[in-house]
Amino acid sequence: FLDFCRNISYGKQWHWISFGVIQMLWANTHTSFASGIGFTGIYFGGLIIEYLFSKKNFRFWESIDIKKIFYLIIFQASVSMINPYGPFIFLNVFKASFSPNLHLIKELWPLAKEDLLTTRGLFFFSAIIPLYRFFERRDFKMILAYLAFIILGIRTGRLYFDFVVFYAPFTFAEIFGILPQIFNKAKIGAILFAILIMFYMSYASASFEHGRGVTTVKLPVKASDFI
Repeated sequence: FLDFCRNISYGKQWHWISFGVIQMLWANTHTSFASGIGFTGIYFGGLIIEYLFSKKNFRFWESIDIKKIFYLIIFQASVSMINPYGPFIFLNVFKASFSPNLHLIKELWPLAKEDLLTTRGLFFFSAIIPLYRFFERRDFKMILAYLAFIILGIRTGRLYFDFVVFYAPFTFAEIFGILPQIFNKAKIGAILFAILIMFYMSYASASFEHGRGVTTVKLPVKASDFI
């Protein structure tokens, strides 16, 4: 996203502003805003690893890129405090993350074995291909981001779904990159697109079931007792 914004800003620094706007809006709509800062931190960590592999006698502040991402993390954290809670928003996120009532939220339930035997599971396992390619290129930024999302996806069903949606384009791109020239890539693309449509249909049909009443499987019925 940073590279995309840099390109459309014609070499100027406007792309930093876009990060700030997104973070301010995010911090006022959902506690997951902290993940935006977290994934920038993961990018930062991967960048440091890449420099350690590529340069000897590496000094932290020698890299302009490392400085920029470090300042970006501070920038994201600072603008997040525009939330009415101010700096205490981070304390609230921390407390919410370790709340004893998280088990009442269906989105945070652990991944079940049955979830892996679906179309979504096919996409999830196909993530091994780009992960292998990133290791080949020593792209530690993407390696760490992939691993973080995979681990979170296994721990929570909602993030499992998010991983599939957000990283499907990367997965497709890497699969097409390793296909030999003898394959008709247009046909392969059509097949993958059909699988993607099936994935969305299977997710939608499971999420919008009607006429089954209030069940503990589909709704957190104990949440009303808690309230």
